[in-house]
Amino acid sequence: MFLVSTSQHVLLLDTDQKTAYRVHSGKGLYYGLCIHNGRIVAACRNRQPSPDDSGRVEERGSLLFLDEWLNVEQEVQPSFPLRDVDGIASVDEMIWVTCAFDNLVAIFNLATQTWTKWYPASDPSARNQDVHHFNTIAKVGNRLALVAHNWGHSHILFYRYPSLELSQACPLGVQAHNVFAVSGALATCSSAEGLLVSESGWRHRTGGFPRGLAATDELRLVGVSQNTSRDSRSVANGVIRIFDNRWRYQSDYLLRGVGMILDILPISLEGKALVGLEPWTDLEVFDAQYNPENPGDSYVPGQLGAEDSRWLEWHAAEGTCRWTGACDAGLTEVVNAGESFMTVNAISGFGGRYGVDVALDGTVLGQLDFPTAGEASATFALRGHALGRARLSFRVPWLWQPVIQIPGSSDSRFLGVAVSLVRLLPGRADSRNQQIVGDKNTSTS
Repeated sequence: MFLVSTSQHVLLLDTDQKTAYRVHSGKGLYYGLCIHNGRIVAACRNRQPSPDDSGRVEERGSLLFLDEWLNVEQEVQPSFPLRDVDGIASVDEMIWVTCAFDNLVAIFNLATQTWTKWYPASDPSARNQDVHHFNTIAKVGNRLALVAHNWGHSHILFYRYPSLELSQACPLGVQAHNVFAVSGALATCSSAEGLLVSESGWRHRTGGFPRGLAATDELRLVGVSQNTSRDSRSVANGVIRIFDNRWRYQSDYLLRGVGMILDILPISLEGKALVGLEPWTDLEVFDAQYNPENPGDSYVPGQLGAEDSRWLEWHAAEGTCRWTGACDAGLTEVVNAGESFMTVNAISGFGGRYGVDVALDGTVLGQLDFPTAGEASATFALRGHALGRARLSFRVPWLWQPVIQIPGSSDSRFLGVAVSLVRLLPGRADSRNQQIVGDKNTSTS
């Protein structure tokens, strides 16, 4: 079983029975979860986020201690405000609480029931302002690891324990959350990229905004939140995306109306009855398929990213598609474990015959052929391509201009094709109206 903290609730997820229960509500946004001596500890902010986030200055967060039956037995709060509480950890009879608003870690001593402050940033001027957005803390070997989100390219900071001397800072992820290990290498959720990344170069696509991760011997659970406006985050739908222990996709648990998924914690109730817990009915389980509202197998270039250097070979996004603006225009994608096929949907506006080679890391997978202007779709076998990050490129024989080819058009851009969808498929490809094509073969829809 797993506890899940969200914008609205703490929920209990039973993946064996495919059910969920409400454990606690009403304390605003819930965040970090940990276990200490059999008790569950949950951090809560006691306030829902405001649309402009100005209310953070008024926050007075607290820690909830739940007993083995998941009943609240204690709530603690220091004399100083806990603002923008994020991840928490239990280390040596102390609960460590990251407080992003003040760039500090609050430490609750369980033996003495007292609080202290630790300012991890080496620069004193970074105190009491949200500079590094510290959001995750964990004990890793004989060091404390602290995630500095940095509102962009992130770092994991390591401190000697218990002296708390800064040991080193390792760059990893973009708007990162969580610390975990994959094949012995340190990893994090690169939330802004929709990826999990590790120091070894391992990359795994989750889609959405991943944050919150739990692992058992058999399963890997990742929280996936919607990329949406701040004023609607607290009522959005959240997803628990489940993979097996080799990171092959298994299922989606769609939790309606819970807001953001913030943390996940594996627990054991040791056969105790779920007495008094309210079943959570706004749950929909998608086995062996991504939920249609927030799929993790698709790239929609028209909805991806800002107009930055990643798109120098492309024109601006137009709804659900993006036109290539170079003879060899590429985008970066990630191939996950278990994915063997790729479907591409594209549009040509050229009035005559036109073709585009689809290549992955320089290897041509096949071709989309357009007898005339219109749409085409094809599914390509990946043929053992290495897992992880890859360049998917679209190679056209020449670029054309609508102002020349289309009567009445004033569009003088140089265009190739408009790519509307790239989808990665496991095992046997989706055969619905698709033809699997190989190297240098052609397919039309």
